[in-house]
Amino acid sequence: MAVAAVTAQIVFSTNLETRLLAIFIHFLATLGVGTLLYGILQSATGKKKNYANTLVACLILFLVIAPPTTLQEVGLVALATILTMLIKYFGTIHGKPLVNPAAGGMLLSVAVAALVLPNSYFALDWWGTSFWKLFQIDSVQIRLSLVLILAWIVLGLGKWRRSAALLAFVVTALTCQIFMAFLAENVETQLGFLLYVFSDSTIYFFAAVMLIEPKTSPTSSQQQIIFGGIIGVIFSVLNYHYILGIPQLFSFFYNSYYLTALIVGNLLFFLWLQWTALQKAKSVSDTTSKSEKKLHIAKS
Repeated sequence: MAVAAVTAQIVFSTNLETRLLAIFIHFLATLGVGTLLYGILQSATGKKKNYANTLVACLILFLVIAPPTTLQEVGLVALATILTMLIKYFGTIHGKPLVNPAAGGMLLSVAVAALVLPNSYFALDWWGTSFWKLFQIDSVQIRLSLVLILAWIVLGLGKWRRSAALLAFVVTALTCQIFMAFLAENVETQLGFLLYVFSDSTIYFFAAVMLIEPKTSPTSSQQQIIFGGIIGVIFSVLNYHYILGIPQLFSFFYNSYYLTALIVGNLLFFLWLQWTALQKAKSVSDTTSKSEKKLHIAKS
């Protein structure tokens, strides 16, 4: 996906040298910084992490964050990578991160940019997840990126056993947003936007690469359906908050609705796991107490 995205930039960019320089610096600030931190944190903490997971997280940053054009933006991209790696190593419970590390790192860096550097052009434009128009059917553009991500869903997603989460998210998001579109005054415009969202590869990249991340998503099909459905609802509410009359308290949360929805879903899933663990522990404790009581009565 990354190779195809860069190739598309080479083929279609008008200012090729400037764009390639920005992409190269972007590569260093994501893959380069991430690899360096991987070595440092491995040695400093003694935690044995799979480099392949770090590579995937850094590639997500590379494909989602807009390539930087200023030193300030380079610093923010590097910050996103640093935060992602810190979440991977320190934002964990029982060896598993609380939230998707790449999503957490990017959302925190967007928050820093919005609150500390409001004049920066740092953005998540998902440039590497939607590219290279192949053909067009009416108003729907079919891109190479869509073909690639659908091929991954069909051929590669099965081994992760997270198809239920992906389908639940897509179906729930589509259903919710169709409903919300009909609440708007400009229904036709909203349905046109909806058609664009669900014919573009970005939403499928998010669902098939980020949402189903094994360490922050459920394993059972029933839990995956609930998990994907909840994130689909949150995603839709954030995307159509203006139709529902919900005020924007922090605009970067709404502008980064993919990441915000995923992180909220990750945290709710974690809290649910803790609650079920407490319930099981309580059940075991009650059973043990009853058994001991019966034994005591039998002895007496």
